[in-house]
Amino acid sequence: MIHNLVESDYHLERIRELLSEGIDPNLQDVLGNTPLQTAGLSILINIKIIRKLISAGADVNLVNRTGYTSLHYAALRRKHEMVDALLQTGADINAGTPSGNAALHYAINNRVYEFLRSTCFYRQKVLRIPDMMQSEC
Repeated sequence: MIHNLVESDYHLERIRELLSEGIDPNLQDVLGNTPLQTAGLSILINIKIIRKLISAGADVNLVNRTGYTSLHYAALRRKHEMVDALLQTGADINAGTPSGNAALHYAINNRVYEFLRSTCFYRQKVLRIPDMMQSEC
């Protein structure tokens, strides 16, 4: 399955083959994760795989069954290059989880200050995002 392939640095060519054969880049596993979300959760990251999934039509704003997007996972796992790629291709910085947290909250909690730089660089609008305590950042 393509989800297993994105968790390794070595499967870019096989992923390209599968996508060219027509596999859906938004295919969801039992948890509702797409390959892009799985890549965000994995320990390793191959930015070429991320970009290939996006160029093949991966929805950067798709929400899984727990209410998380790829951007949430990239912020949680401190994946700066993935954050850049997602923001560059239209990821919604204001998308919230069921607890009300946006990726920005996770980035700040995890001290991923590169996230803030990326947000400014890609001119994302960050407007009064309430957190789970209903305070605003």
